[in-house]
Amino acid sequence: MEPGREKKIWLVVSVVAITLFILLRYDGLCDHCLWFDEIYSSHAASMKLSEMFPFIARDLVHPPLFYLLLNLWTSLFGDSLVSLRSFPFVISVISLAPAYLLLKQLKIGPIGIATGLLLIAANGILIKYSQEVRMYSLVVGLSFASTFLFHRFFRMGKGIVALTVINVLLLTTHFFGFVLVVSQIMAILVWQRIKVRAIILSGATSISVVMGWLFYASRFSGEGRGLEENIGWIPTPDLFAMINSFIDFIEPIYFETSTADFPTNPLISIPMLLLVLASLAVGISKGGMKDIKAGEGLFPQGGIFIFGVLLTLALSLILPYSVWGSRHLLVLYGPFVAVIAIALTADAHGRFRSIPVATLFSIVLMAVAFGFVQPRENRHIWCAWEKFASYLEERPNQGAPVYFVDDLAAYHFWYFSRNSQERQIFLLRDESIGPLNEAFFLPRGFAGVLKTDRIDVDGPFLVAFTAKSWNEDVEPLKDLKEKGCSPEVLEIFGANNLNAFLVRCE
Repeated sequence: MEPGREKKIWLVVSVVAITLFILLRYDGLCDHCLWFDEIYSSHAASMKLSEMFPFIARDLVHPPLFYLLLNLWTSLFGDSLVSLRSFPFVISVISLAPAYLLLKQLKIGPIGIATGLLLIAANGILIKYSQEVRMYSLVVGLSFASTFLFHRFFRMGKGIVALTVINVLLLTTHFFGFVLVVSQIMAILVWQRIKVRAIILSGATSISVVMGWLFYASRFSGEGRGLEENIGWIPTPDLFAMINSFIDFIEPIYFETSTADFPTNPLISIPMLLLVLASLAVGISKGGMKDIKAGEGLFPQGGIFIFGVLLTLALSLILPYSVWGSRHLLVLYGPFVAVIAIALTADAHGRFRSIPVATLFSIVLMAVAFGFVQPRENRHIWCAWEKFASYLEERPNQGAPVYFVDDLAAYHFWYFSRNSQERQIFLLRDESIGPLNEAFFLPRGFAGVLKTDRIDVDGPFLVAFTAKSWNEDVEPLKDLKEKGCSPEVLEIFGANNLNAFLVRCE
């Protein structure tokens, strides 16, 4: 095939990949309700800056850049569900620019660029976080930009100032950007020590900028249970967790929307895993130690990814709390996609070069087909609290207090009823007892929900709780009956084999 014609064909394929990227992220963008962390994002962004900074600092684990940008966005477009979800969607679309520049910088030709764009467009976890009102879409975009600028610096010695600026933005978006910055320094130490002074100065500058925020946030570390509340629930990674994170990085279309879902679709993930591992094996074996020593072929980006994973694993084993998680490792997605794009299109495949790319396209098409035949209903039990808030807003006796038994439900209900008639919201939990789900806790310094260890039965009150079925012989219905209450069911919401009940007691 003539080079000009081949280039046109892969240009068309690239346009198709970009179109697929946008459609997959737009599809179902507002089909599901906001959940706990998204509500926190919207809550923080709704504040004045003088209130926002201490509120975010009390959360300890996230710097402020994402919330500042979301504050600006909502001041322009409001805080409706459409507006909130459009923010990460727009960021993800903008991230295509540094992703393209990265792939072009790798010198892998039109086929490689189209392949890399397809990997990014179809990846399930990237689709998930491009629809979630959290900072991870921004993390991915900055990871692409940082990886592009690092590769440019590695090959040509240019752009260290731009790389420093992008890494500052990454670190002020998520502290885990530290892993990418340190991994880049390690790559220079291994392959280009002549540039070590510049990269260390760049890394030190990036890290020092965010140290001011860390110092400010440390003032609030004594509130609540500190970092134990934020990340104490994360388990130390085992082999299964590491494999699952790798699959998250390569699996097209599918992603978990909750812990009730399967972690993967094996009919898609297994062929994809075999394809990626085989391509990596061919790429490494053909280049051998020569590429590793020279920092060519799959390196240095492969080295950066490996350094980052090993550093994350070491931190998870050494620190009091594990930091392992696919969403944290997204800071390494830039170097990861660079490595996979190189592996799938490497000259090492010889006359079989078209097979890995064709196989990738086939797997993606099959994943898209699976996505369309799967049930489209996307209901989660936490959506009940928005429904209950709307129900009570339209009913009389709105002043009756409502009691909840877990933090997630109380915070959700408060958020969706915050603009309606004033109502007391209570959390039935003694200070010595942790939340039912340790992954959620009421924001520190937040007074919208009051904690109590008993129900005031002197007047009418409401109770909201989840259970598999209505059973008056178990808590909390058993306790309500013992208090002389005959609970009246006002609303029921079912999802994931659970039911949420809103009941009224006199």
